[in-house]
Amino acid sequence: MGLLVDKVGVLFCLIRGGLVLMGRLLSYARYNLKQKWRFIYFELDLEAGSLSALKVNESIVIRIAEKKDISGIEADIYPFMRPENENDKRYISRIGENSFKCFIAEKEGKIIHYFLVFEKALESPLMQTPFYKEKTCDSDAYLGSAFTLPSARGLWVMPCVLKEIIIFLKNNTNATRVLVLVHEDTVGAVAFFSRLGFSVMNDACPSNPIASLAYKLGILGKK
Repeated sequence: MGLLVDKVGVLFCLIRGGLVLMGRLLSYARYNLKQKWRFIYFELDLEAGSLSALKVNESIVIRIAEKKDISGIEADIYPFMRPENENDKRYISRIGENSFKCFIAEKEGKIIHYFLVFEKALESPLMQTPFYKEKTCDSDAYLGSAFTLPSARGLWVMPCVLKEIIIFLKNNTNATRVLVLVHEDTVGAVAFFSRLGFSVMNDACPSNPIASLAYKLGILGKK
């Protein structure tokens, strides 16, 4: 009887492992065959844009996270993160490295928002998207993932953080332009970034996997 139970347990583990693997493969295929071709890319000229007209929420403290803040982000933010934010955890665990900055917003001592910022777009997750690399230069910065607690939405958190990021990039880096992408299904994203002075980059990437392959093979001309 014990041997039968052991075999059932092993079979159950194999089935569960297979289902997990299948789910990951389906997610990978969905992203690479469909989702990543539906990004909209924006740019902001740092020499022209300042976001100085944005109102500021005085109750929110915005700063660059330090290594000691990792545990606070894990406690305050992680329980509310969506599956699409899971990849951010590998960057959050590396806060303090020079390759990127993590801006956080706090309200009453609790972390309510984070925003990943890469001073070098050429060394950022942007390079893992279909974005035409020829459209990027060494003075481009990249705005990565951001997340706001559901309870803090409506407090004007993200625009306030964006304002501080722009000030930081202008005063502390050699960046002259900021790039950011959003998924076309993100409600209000185009209007949001447009209001802040960002411009949509037309023809920023191939439209589908076949066009991307043709581009890599040189069948399609360089953009």
